[in-house]
Amino acid sequence: MRLRTISICAVAAILVVAGSVYAAIWLLGERVISRKYQSPWTPLAHSTDVPVIKEGKRLATVAGCSGCHGDDLNGERFGEAPFIYRSVTSNLPRLAKPYTNEDFARAVRHGIKKNKKSVIGMPSPAFYDMRDEDLSAIISYIRTMPDKGGKLPTNELYILGRLEVSQGLYPPEASQIEHFKPRRVFDFSDPVQHGAYLAALACAECHGLNFTGAPYAAGEPGASPDLVVASGYQREEFRHLMRTGEPIGGRDLRLMDDVARDRFVNLTDVEIDGLHAFLVDRAQRLNE
Repeated sequence: MRLRTISICAVAAILVVAGSVYAAIWLLGERVISRKYQSPWTPLAHSTDVPVIKEGKRLATVAGCSGCHGDDLNGERFGEAPFIYRSVTSNLPRLAKPYTNEDFARAVRHGIKKNKKSVIGMPSPAFYDMRDEDLSAIISYIRTMPDKGGKLPTNELYILGRLEVSQGLYPPEASQIEHFKPRRVFDFSDPVQHGAYLAALACAECHGLNFTGAPYAAGEPGASPDLVVASGYQREEFRHLMRTGEPIGGRDLRLMDDVARDRFVNLTDVEIDGLHAFLVDRAQRLNE
């Protein structure tokens, strides 16, 4: 009887400790994801002009909005891992009702939602320098799209995800942005600057803000290379790569195949040439 009592007490003690650890991890993660942020309030207008809306659709495709939020921008399940997270992208036409243009601009550029908490999973650091006219066009397009009334589950960060967040492994996007830093102004008459702007919008999501590639071991699924490799392409070869996802030598680039055919095919020759000029210039600077 005494041994049984001791065993019950030991199990109870273990459960108490486990519960305390669980609660501590949950609260530490909650403190990170519940942090509120401040940013400048920038006035922004939208347009009902058809050419502007058409350009907004093109830019939304190039920047990956439709790739994550769905072709109709009504949101979709984006990813899920047991005990870690469930990612569901927002229904943007539905958000267009409570969100002002400035709310949208803050979410896109600063990664800050209307409740002042950080977005999760959107590459806002890459969009910080997006021009007013481009962001306005995208918002104008969003405001033309219908909310189809579908229901989606909420985003969830489970216990292992909260542990990772509390350890700083996956910091919220808003925490990675200097919100009061002046945005860069790009001279589009300079192909290199034009390309630098487009690289942030179109390439940084997979290849990183510095274009040095994703932090995966070489050959792993999802690995993305340092974009210095693009300097080895001639202009026509690079155009072919960006529109088809087919590299020199005909290797299977996996995700790049889909991204090129779905998103980058919407880039103009001038834009692709600008990207090429920027990446060649970047490679040359790295070699100096």
